[in-house]
Amino acid sequence: MRVTDIRQGKRKLFSVFIDGEFAFSAYEEILYLHNLRPGEEIPCEALAAAMDGQQRLYAKNRALELLSYGDQSEKTLYGKLVRGGIDPRYAAGAVAYAVEQGLVDDQRYAGALCKYLFEQKKYGAKRVRNVLYEKGLDKQTADAAVAQCAPDPVAVLAELLEKEPPAALADRLLLKKTVDRLLRRGFRYEDIRTALRLVADQNIEE
Repeated sequence: MRVTDIRQGKRKLFSVFIDGEFAFSAYEEILYLHNLRPGEEIPCEALAAAMDGQQRLYAKNRALELLSYGDQSEKTLYGKLVRGGIDPRYAAGAVAYAVEQGLVDDQRYAGALCKYLFEQKKYGAKRVRNVLYEKGLDKQTADAAVAQCAPDPVAVLAELLEKEPPAALADRLLLKKTVDRLLRRGFRYEDIRTALRLVADQNIEE
């Protein structure tokens, strides 16, 4: 087999033609590493190695591109690579590379996400845990992060309830809606009841 042509394409890729037929697209680095030049003979084994190297490099570059948009779990990153058409073998290798480089760290990601959801979103532990699961974090990692980051739920609930208009706590129907909303935020009913009593006692004292 002979390399008959190499044409520059899009996204820093070059189209490689073997015996007059398009064979694959490659980065310039792959062309250099595997000595791919028009007119050069290329054995089947060398061509296979070049194509393998290209797929590995493409998967790694795509992973780095996805991570440039923000932290992700290993599972989420792998899923995006595969859904983008990358062979699972190369997707797994790209994720492993990202982990080795410290670019992907499920424990770090879980901790940062927990802190944001607890402090900024004011979610309860149940809702936070479910979000972590949805982000591809395993149960052990998610549960450990929640246990480490979770604030006192009653204190958070009291803070949220104090911002409610008085009618939302005095009217039975409105109070039910308030409680339902807090349940959807991931708080336990027992903690909500405790916080309601705490806020009521504070209002009486005032």
